Formats: sequence, structure tokens, C-alpha cells
Amino acid sequence: MPGFTSADELLNEFATELRQHTYGISSFTQPKVTLSPLRAESVVTLLDGAAVRVELSGRGYAALAINQANVVPGNQANVVPSEAFELLTGLLMAVSPEFQRAMHSHLYSKLLALSDSEPAPEPSGSDPVT
Repeated sequence: MPGFTSADELLNEFATELRQHTYGISSFTQPKVTLSPLRAESVVTLLDGAAVRVELSGRGYAALAINQANVVPGNQANVVPSEAFELLTGLLMAVSPEFQRAMHSHLYSKLLALSDSEPAPEPSGSDPVT
């Protein structure tokens, strides 16, 4: 995890990461920055209804608190609040099985789109007609 040299850099990184993960989360609050120590926080609502207070600092991404009041029993998150993740993806995968499923579905649909957009290969052993 690179060190952040300014509040703007930290805020831009966090906001960009949150926007890039909208396929697997319900919503998030605009990150708020604290200068001493330099860190940012946002509340991320997961697809299963849990609200996770996420922090980004020089240590990486961490889940500070998880409100699972709206979560179906058996789907509760398993994350240690002090555990830091280098990527937001890692944190979200650790706290939400629904995020994992959404991410796999998102990646699969991108792969399908790529395979549909590629031209079919020429049959082997045949010469093109000239």
C-alpha cells in the first residue's frame, strides 16, 4: 500500500475504489478525511444489508465496524476489525459472501463480452480464398 502524501490523494483513491466496486455493494457514503492521522472513512452497505464502516489509511483498508442487523442469520461477516487489506476488493470479499458472488458474476460477464467481441479464428488447414 503506497503512502499517501495528501488528503486529496487519499480521498481520490478511496472514492475511485468505491465507484469501481458498485457491482457488488448496495451503496456507500462519500468518504470523509481526517488529517491527523491521515485517513478516510466511508460507510458501505453490502448487498446482504450489512453496513460496514471502512477506513483507508497508510495501513490499507480496514473494517472498523459492521452492523449486521439486517443480515440473514448464517451470512454474517467474518473479519477482524483491526485487519488491514491492501485492496478494497480483499476487504469486501472477506466481509461479504454476496460480494464474492457478485464479483464472480461481474468478471464472468466481462469475459463473455470479450469472447463475443473477438472474431472467430480461421479454420486450421484451410487456405483463404483469393
